[in-house]
This record gives sequence, structure tokens and C-alpha cells, in this order.
Amino acid sequence: MKVFCLGLLSLIATTVCFAQGLTNNGDTISVKAGSILFISGNLENINKTGLYPYIKNNGNLYVTGDVKATPNTTYTGLDSFYLYGSGNQIFPSFNFNNLILQNGGYKTLTGGGNSTIYNNLNIISGVLKTGNDSIILNGSATLTESATGYLRGNVKSIKTLPLGTAVTFGHGVVITRNGSNNPGNVIITRVSDKTLIGSPVLRRNLNTSYKNAEAKYVITPSSNGHLDANITFKYHDSLLNGCVESALNTFRKYQGGSIFWYTGKTAQNTTLNTITDQHFDSFTQCILGGSVNILPVELLNFNARLLSYNSALLSWETASEFNNDFFQLERSEDAINWQSITRLKGKNSTNQLSYYDFIDDKLALIKSDKVYYRLKQVDFNGAYEYSMIRVLNLVRKDSKSIVSFYNSNEKKIFINVNSENVDFNIKSIALYSMDGKQLYQKQNIDHDLKQFKIDCLLFSQSLYSLIVETTDGTYSQKIPIIGIE
Repeated sequence: MKVFCLGLLSLIATTVCFAQGLTNNGDTISVKAGSILFISGNLENINKTGLYPYIKNNGNLYVTGDVKATPNTTYTGLDSFYLYGSGNQIFPSFNFNNLILQNGGYKTLTGGGNSTIYNNLNIISGVLKTGNDSIILNGSATLTESATGYLRGNVKSIKTLPLGTAVTFGHGVVITRNGSNNPGNVIITRVSDKTLIGSPVLRRNLNTSYKNAEAKYVITPSSNGHLDANITFKYHDSLLNGCVESALNTFRKYQGGSIFWYTGKTAQNTTLNTITDQHFDSFTQCILGGSVNILPVELLNFNARLLSYNSALLSWETASEFNNDFFQLERSEDAINWQSITRLKGKNSTNQLSYYDFIDDKLALIKSDKVYYRLKQVDFNGAYEYSMIRVLNLVRKDSKSIVSFYNSNEKKIFINVNSENVDFNIKSIALYSMDGKQLYQKQNIDHDLKQFKIDCLLFSQSLYSLIVETTDGTYSQKIPIIGIE
């Protein structure tokens, strides 16, 4: 049932979940510091005669559906707003202190205006799409992207450039001013979308052209000319647009021209995804580009799932393959240093759906608390491309731990016993709604079983409390169930 807010809704040091969404009918929602408001569904803000919706978020506000607002809606907040749905979501041009994107899907800015970030925009997973609008990183605000999450569109940051100081802009571009001429306030807009970039012409000479990555930078100073500056550009692997990463270079558009001309690079770090060029005598539009890598495989997905303290399942699917030699699965403890753990033969050429999987049963050797995976696809000519990185949080053999998670594909909660200790077993399992109603209970569990499943098809989208009683104590975890129609 959808909930309508017809007066002041104020939360103080508590967790409240609305299972089918929340409609703010011209009134005030106030989330106090330390509180959590979890909305499993849409958050709709509607004008009421003489009244306009107001959201004051000083706690943590989670929304799994769309966020809709009239132009008169006011949003303020000192803490965090989470776009938490597993599918696509839209959200309006609010001004956020912290905006956090999780659980994949496309999160699209709507409402015909820019959105300002005052502290941090953290894209843990999924893609933020701005369209023709922009994300404004105010002051010292930063954009944090991950291997599985990035921004596609416009993001702006403004800084001044003290002489001889490396200044990092909010989206990761770094400029060091070496010359005495001061450009004043410098605005850098990173544009990372094919539609917004268009079809630029990249040339090294009249007879050589290149393909652009989805990485364009519009640099606008208060005063231009007679400069001397070094610039380090930051890009994302998912926006290479078919370019060979190691062959990337910078291209500049000179005043009055329409062509981006090759200027090369003085350094590149393919681990940090940065490329540096020196001695900019003026600020202008720049773009990254290079030669094109045409690969023979259409990869549909690449997934990683923790099975136990010592094993993980890696799986992927391809829609088609042409001259595909093999897949190499790589593992890392820090997402920097990688090692090959297996090689699976490709299907050569096929238009049929193909499925691959591999169980990594050496996780007990990992010293860090996380493990990273990536897939390297190699064709018969030696050309290759990496997938997006997947990360898993590990548990230890001697930790006597319970690992539980909700699988939205199977619509089940998985509960794994991660211990080799024969005396560590589960005695009972219970699942409760946030209002304390018991929805599931299992007792007298066979001690030899190490994995349990709870079918969630009859549950609604919401936040639930899982209680697992073991011979070593009681474990509890809040689990959001999403993707249920």
C-alpha cells in the first residue's frame, strides 16, 4: 500500500520503511540525524493548494524507485541520499550534500536543471546519466567513481590555480600552473556521453584521423592566453568507446577551429586511468582519442558471487563471438596487481548465446578483506579487452561467520555457514518485517547443511530483519528485498 504524507513526518534515531512508496502531499518530511528512512518504491512530491513539498534530510534517505518532484519542491540535507534500486531510477535536480548510487541500473537526472553536490557524489555501482543537464561539484566537493559505477554526461568543477601547486578538481582532473600569468577561476566540464560529444574530428595531420573516447574536457578560465600549465586527465574504462587504452593521446581544439589536433602525452597510468600532457599555453577544449580496437565478442554480463570463505563463482555470457580465442580470468587483492587464475577456450565464431563459469576455490590464500576479478577476452590476432571489475567482500575460515545476501535474480535470501568448525552450526532462522511481524521461521536444522535459502516471491519490496541463531551466538542483518513485482 502506498503511504501519503499529509502532515509533518519527523524521524528521530530510528529506521522506518515504507514498502510501496511514499507520497509527500505538499507537506514536510524531516529525517533527523542518525535516522534512516527506507522507501521501497517511489518517492513522489506533489503540490497542495498553497503548500509545497519540503524534504529536510539530516539522516540517511534510501529510495529504490523513482524520485519525482514538482518545481516547487524544496530539498535540503546534511547527510546522505541513496538511490538504492536494482533497476533504473529517475531523480530531480535537487542539491545534495552526499548522493550515493548503489545496486546498478541507470540513474537519470530529470527536471530540466542542474544538480549541485556539496560534499561527495559516490557512484558505487550503476551509471548516472545527466542528459543535457549537469552535476555541479561545489567548492571542495568530489566525484567518486568505481570499477562498476560511473557518470555519463556533464560534471563541472571550478578551482583557482596557485602558482606551482597541483590542483585537483572535483572530477579528478589535475592542473599545475607553471607560468606567472594567472587564469583566475577555471571551470572544467567533463563530458562523457556520445550524444553530447557528437562526432568530433581528431587529426594528427591531414592524412591521419583517430577515434575519440567518451572523454571530452571543456576548460574555461576567467583569463586565457600566455599560460604554461600541465594537465592530467582522468577517464573511465567503460568510456573508451573502442579505443585501445595504451594508445590514448590528448587532442586539443585551437581557438576558431573545429578540428581536435594531436598533442600527444607525456605520461599515462592505465591503473589509475590518467593521462598527462604538458605546456598548455592556453585553455581550450580537449578530448582523448586513439586507434580503434575492434573485438570479436559481445559480452552480455560478468558476475561474481561468494559461495563460502574459500570459494567464489565467476560467470559470464556472450551474445555472439567471432574469432574468439580465449577468456582469461584475473584476480587481484588491490585492483592494481593482477594474476591469471584460469583460461577458458572461446567458441571461435558463433551467433548463439554462450555461458561460461569458473569456481575460484583459493580465496583462503587472499590476505586482504576484499578480492577483485576481471575478465580478459583475447581474439586470434592477439587483440584483447578487459571487462568491468567485480569485487567481493571476504569472510575468514576461523571467523565462525554467517554470510547472508538477497539474490534478485532468484528472488531468494541465501544464508551460508562460513566455518570449518564442526561445532559451529545454525540452530534457527527467522525473518521479520520492520514493524516486528515474523514472516518466516525455520528450526531444528540439520547440522550438516552449510547453505540455506528463503524463497521471497511472496514478500513485498521492503527492508527486512534476518535473525540467525547459532551455537556461537545470534547474528542479525538488515536485508533489502528488491525486484519483486
